[in-house]
Amino acid sequence: MELDFEQFARDAVMTAVKAGADEADVFIQSGRESEVSTRMLETENIKESRSQGYGIRVFKNRKLGFCFSSDFTDAGMKEAAGKAVSLAGVATEDEFNGLPEIENTESDPDLDLLDQEVNALSTERKLESCRETEQAMFDFDKRVSNSEGAAFFDGESVAVFAGSNGHSRSFRSSYCYLICRPVARENDRLQAGWWFSHKRYFSDLDTSENVGRKAAERTVRMLGARAPKTARVPVVFDNVTGISILSSLLSALDGDSVFKKASYLADKMDDTIASPLVTIVDDPLLPRGLGSSPFDGEGLPTARREVISK
Repeated sequence: MELDFEQFARDAVMTAVKAGADEADVFIQSGRESEVSTRMLETENIKESRSQGYGIRVFKNRKLGFCFSSDFTDAGMKEAAGKAVSLAGVATEDEFNGLPEIENTESDPDLDLLDQEVNALSTERKLESCRETEQAMFDFDKRVSNSEGAAFFDGESVAVFAGSNGHSRSFRSSYCYLICRPVARENDRLQAGWWFSHKRYFSDLDTSENVGRKAAERTVRMLGARAPKTARVPVVFDNVTGISILSSLLSALDGDSVFKKASYLADKMDDTIASPLVTIVDDPLLPRGLGSSPFDGEGLPTARREVISK
């Protein structure tokens, strides 16, 4: 019989309270993921795995204790709750420790994150996508004569949260990912490249042919590349490079880092830190968004925020 994760989360919270916690919350994550790949049009890997686990966080006398477990038996639950309370007993007291206040009890928005078709995909269909991707890569340019392979990843997961403050919510999600890695040769020069498509829904994934051609195009265009002379010039970053630049800001914008004064932006609230043309939005409510989620790690509803505004 399939485990009722929502009931388990509520039971684990009550178990922690009975073990001595003033407050407690539980976060459960369970899922399946698979990978198939081809190289030179031949099957190379077929893998599938499942995992599940939960974390119990407790507060006792403003002290924090945490325990993670993958044992979903009653005995495992009691042991994890007891360990979390025991760890809280030797932790440092912090006046800010405690569960967040519940301000929004409305039902979570439907972000359309689960595609039933992903779970129904056969292994052969996924291998076919990989072979089609490699074939398109080879057909694009004769200089693409080798391959580091094409791979198809997919998975589903469920996230469940419950707290002693009455907060309880869950959501399910899926993803699929197709990547191609060509190797091009011109004279004695070799160049490796890649391209991919990553979506929540299989129907939104770019076609195998487009992924293969794009991967080949990006690889071939680097053949014969040379370093330019140093100069001050306007630059347009593509989306892959742009993401890597934005990622350097993420740790600085992280709330925990700001709170602990470990971020160079810690004291910059309402200060001008960039061009007025720059606005960066954190929006976890985009339908079918890869980073979308109706609630955060503490079970609070997520919201769209401008983290850098003009």
